[in-house]
Amino acid sequence: MRAQNPKLPFGPYPLRLATDLFQLIRRNKMKKIAVILAISAMASIVRADLILEYDIASANGEKALIKSVADNLSASELTASGVTTRRPNQGYTGMVSAKAWATTSALDLSKYFEFTVAADLGYSVDYQSISFALFRGYQNGNNYGPESWALHGSTDAFISSDIFLFSLDISATGSDEQITFLDQDISALGTQPSSVTFRLYGYHAGHSNAYGGLGNDDGTWLGGTGSNVLLSGSIVDANPVPEPITILVLALGAAAYLLCPTPKRRITVCPT
Repeated sequence: MRAQNPKLPFGPYPLRLATDLFQLIRRNKMKKIAVILAISAMASIVRADLILEYDIASANGEKALIKSVADNLSASELTASGVTTRRPNQGYTGMVSAKAWATTSALDLSKYFEFTVAADLGYSVDYQSISFALFRGYQNGNNYGPESWALHGSTDAFISSDIFLFSLDISATGSDEQITFLDQDISALGTQPSSVTFRLYGYHAGHSNAYGGLGNDDGTWLGGTGSNVLLSGSIVDANPVPEPITILVLALGAAAYLLCPTPKRRITVCPT
């Protein structure tokens, strides 16, 4: 039986990178400044993770509660403003749904879903992507709920900061049909040490009494495939403690840099 290599807690790839770097230095095929930059780049790799999840699957039509949140991060409930949500006693689950959306083709800044994310003191959030599912109901035939949606972010609760992130069109979906949007880019927010408020605007509804919103229903009320609201990024520590892989890469790079001799250049003297 072939002997198996022991499993490393951080996987084989960073170690392979460090080994390749060592060989490159040894063969003298990289200048010293390039070596330093390569070591720094590998040591500062940031990985995007799921940092916040709202439980749309268990929502009661009115709002969504937090299912999970990363360490050193806090968040509000996901609620609605300027629209009329379904009441919890109506029995609707697997959605956050509302009516009275704007019927115009331009969004109404007073009608939205909203939640706020904040890093703890000494930390920042590097925002990367968000995933969720939308649906639109109908009222009186072909008068559907909002077919246009736009996500905005703000670093001061929309007092003066208003960052457009992306817009979505669900006009091709049928009534009460969930459509999922995965990993939508929100990196325009950058890395923020202060709180960020998100607003999801719904507009261009066919009727003011037609419902629409976020869905993750199992088929009881809505068709298609839903999703919880998933926010991805990384929590950045202002005073980070180096991880084992960072220490390994730096140590191997430094050892190779110091211990591998640089070949001496030959000097040829031309006869006069």
